[in-house]
Amino acid sequence: MRLTERDVRTLKWIGEQFVVNIKELDALLCLDAEQHHLPPIGQFYVRDLLHRWKKSGLVQTTTPLRRGSHVFLTAQGIRLTGLPYAPRTPSTSDVARLTHHDGVNALRIFLERQAWQGHQVMMWVSERSLMQEQKLFAKAHPHQPTPHRPDAEIITGDECIAIEYEKAYKRPVKLQSVLQDYLFRETYTGVRYFCETPAIQQSVARTIQATLHELPLVQREELQHKVTAEVAPWNAR
Repeated sequence: MRLTERDVRTLKWIGEQFVVNIKELDALLCLDAEQHHLPPIGQFYVRDLLHRWKKSGLVQTTTPLRRGSHVFLTAQGIRLTGLPYAPRTPSTSDVARLTHHDGVNALRIFLERQAWQGHQVMMWVSERSLMQEQKLFAKAHPHQPTPHRPDAEIITGDECIAIEYEKAYKRPVKLQSVLQDYLFRETYTGVRYFCETPAIQQSVARTIQATLHELPLVQREELQHKVTAEVAPWNAR
C-alpha cells in the first residue's frame, strides 16, 4: 500500500490520541483538507480509507457501541508513524471512558481549527505523551509526589496551557486539590476547563473562585485569571 502524506498525518494524530471515534475522524479529515487545500472529502471517503488501512494492517476498529465505532493503531501503524508508544488495544476500562476520549478529541479538533483560522502556530501535547513523561518523572524521582496530569497541553509561543475536559460533576474537594496544584505550578501559564454543560461549568467556576478566595489578596490578584472554566464549544450558546 502506498501511503499519502494525508494518511501519515491522520494516522499519527490517531496514534497520539490513542483511540478516535469515526465521527471525529471525519471532522479531522475535513479540517486537514481545508488546511492543506485538498478537495473536500466525499460521503464514503472515511469508510473506504478505513478499509484500506485495515487491509494493510495499520489500524483496527472496535465493535460498534452506543458511541459508535472507534479506530486505533496496530503495532504496524505505530511503527509506521514513528510514535514512541507501545501498541495498545482498548480494554474494558478504556471502553468505559470513550465519551471522555471523544470529548478530548473533539476539543483538539476545535482548538486546532481555531488556531489555524487565527493564523497561530499551536502544538498539542496529548495525554498519551504526558503519561510517558510522568512515568519517566516517577522513575527519576521515586520519592516525590507525581503532579496532576491534565488531559492535554497546548503550546503557543511562550504559553503552555493545561487543557481539562469535564464530562461530569467532580466533587469540589477533589477539584480544589487539583486547582491548588495548578495555581502554583510554574509549568503552566494558564489552565482551561472545558465543561460539557453550563451547569458543570458553573460548578467548576464556583470551585475556582472558592479556591482563590482562600489565598492572600496579593496571590489572589496575581492568579485570578490563570484558571478559567467554559462550556464545551459544541454546547456553548
